[in-house]
Amino acid sequence: MTNPKRSATEAGIDAADVDLGVAQTLLQSEDAAAVAAATALLFSVERSLGRLASAPEADTDTAGHLLTVRADLSGHLLAAGALEAAGAPTGGVARMLRRAAEIARAGLGVRAPVGAAPG
Repeated sequence: MTNPKRSATEAGIDAADVDLGVAQTLLQSEDAAAVAAATALLFSVERSLGRLASAPEADTDTAGHLLTVRADLSGHLLAAGALEAAGAPTGGVARMLRRAAEIARAGLGVRAPVGAAPG
């Protein structure tokens, strides 16, 4: 029998991973509209990771891991915003956002299964 709470958390993490993949695809172009769309999607993922981490069904290890990934993503989003505010070319902003998406996806990919016993 499957645990519905575990499944909901896993589904949320999987949805965040899919959104990160879409952002990566958008960022293959350095077009300003694609970069803006990817930025909005990455901010959405950041909020989703925070909600997943604070959900009552999230175990401590999973919540901590999600918050770590979220903090890293947030830092990259702040850096990309600073680049944009400083007048950096769209390509530079896109590179920072690509790095953000890649690192976040890698962070989500190495997570332990939700509810797994500590090693």
